[in-house]
Amino acid sequence: MLGIVLFYFFLDAFGDFLEKRFVSKELEVTHFLQNAGRELIDTDIEILELEVKLFLYRVIHLNMQAFHLKSDEILEQHFQGFNKNSLFDQANHFAEQYPLIKRAAGAMIIFDAKFSDQEIKQETRIKLNQLISSVRNAMHAAKGIKDIMENKLSLSNSINEVKFDNYLQFQKRQELFYKELNLVFLHKAKIGIYEALQNLLNLADTLYREEIQDAYSNASTTLQEMDIATLFNMNRELYSSNRAMVLALKDFLLEHHQAEHFESMN
Repeated sequence: MLGIVLFYFFLDAFGDFLEKRFVSKELEVTHFLQNAGRELIDTDIEILELEVKLFLYRVIHLNMQAFHLKSDEILEQHFQGFNKNSLFDQANHFAEQYPLIKRAAGAMIIFDAKFSDQEIKQETRIKLNQLISSVRNAMHAAKGIKDIMENKLSLSNSINEVKFDNYLQFQKRQELFYKELNLVFLHKAKIGIYEALQNLLNLADTLYREEIQDAYSNASTTLQEMDIATLFNMNRELYSSNRAMVLALKDFLLEHHQAEHFESMN
């Protein structure tokens, strides 16, 4: 009893010691933003740019994973280690990674909002707007894939040969699109970025029209009305997702005047 009474007076100090000794480090959905300050300086813009670049990679990786596509080796090597000891390191499936993508997008938008009332140079504000626009477009691209996951599973898991073949066609077209997109993202396209992005947008249009033609051809097969509707829905959402991904790269890779011209022409 005497020991308990004596120890009682040291409980607060002992509690403080334990809290400092066993700190639980909260895992983050962002990698660079933690290093930014409260006042916006040029270094913070560079930090946000690095975070957006990592975010674009994560969306590309997520969207390819949804269709069981092998990731680009060069792209994976370039970002190797960024997911280590993070929440993304613990997320193995689309359903686990997508909420983290949303949180990361939200963190960057909140970061930008902190400086909405701060007096900053016009060129800095323009750069911030482009980076956040890139995040929003990439988020739209990820959401497009999320919205068709149930449709995709119904095709990929089907024992109906025609339905499964349609899934393989979607998979093949997405593989072609992201192969070209990764070349642009890695600056490995053989032409200028503006032209490469325009070609990528044209490719998305072409794949969209090809799938429409295939869907009409399948209308005369054994597919049911619901299956045909599924094909059209998936095609529309994939086109919207692919187009949003091109616009995300446009905002990230092009200068402001080029990005504006690209937007007006498309």
